[in-house]
Amino acid sequence: MIRGMSQLLLAGFVAVLSSTASPPAQSASGTNHFLVAGEVGAGGTSRSFTHVLTGTFAGGVPAVRAFSTGFVLLGGFPAAIEVPATGRPWLCGVRPAFAPLRGGASLVLHGTELDIGPTPVITIGGRPAPTGARTRATIQTTLPNSPPPGYQPVVVNNLLGTSTLPKGIGILPLLELSAAPRANVPFALRYVGATGDLVVFALAAAQGATAIPIPPLHHVLELDLVTLLALPSLTVSRPDGTLELVLPGTPLGGPLYFQAVTLSQDPGWSPGSFTNLVRI
Repeated sequence: MIRGMSQLLLAGFVAVLSSTASPPAQSASGTNHFLVAGEVGAGGTSRSFTHVLTGTFAGGVPAVRAFSTGFVLLGGFPAAIEVPATGRPWLCGVRPAFAPLRGGASLVLHGTELDIGPTPVITIGGRPAPTGARTRATIQTTLPNSPPPGYQPVVVNNLLGTSTLPKGIGILPLLELSAAPRANVPFALRYVGATGDLVVFALAAAQGATAIPIPPLHHVLELDLVTLLALPSLTVSRPDGTLELVLPGTPLGGPLYFQAVTLSQDPGWSPGSFTNLVRI
């Protein structure tokens, strides 16, 4: 019965997709982005030639955003936003901060001493990426094809050392928690994709024993089919391609798994894709 319901639901997805107008392309932001590499910090002041960051930081803060007139910080805001120069390559950010999973997007890795030593090996989401032109502060590269959606690590390695951004880039479409969940407090699932995406959220009490591909959708269904429950579907209307689904608080007595499936005419994941899995 569940399989029949899934087929019916997917058929409905295709019908909606065929009648959906093509969404406008997402515009690139001119704001500087600093992507911090971890989620725990003691707080204090971080200085460089171009900025001073002062604040207090809590452990276990999920990936969120802090805005000012001059910058956007993506991540958990650790104090170690500045990396030392020690005769080895160091990464501190990736532009753009998000890229579609079909690959081919041009990326610039930012850091320091990226031009020293032999040509480095770059991986994004565990997949090899080409090494392009290097300067002291940047490396040109290209997103490989079909990395898993969600936040993926970016690694630069050569004989002088290895530098890793654990959440170096967000592969779209992705799902995340807008804040760390607390017992019996409403929380929000945040979807990041493109304007015009039709998004269906779902939850399950367990992760599926095996991942289930459902062509022509990209990625795979990772939820347990026995306990799968479909949540409301929403259409992305914001120009930044995001939307939030607010859910009631839970006692947090056991894990819950969330995933979304989207139908889209965005060329980066058309005709649609599953997102990453989120656990609370």
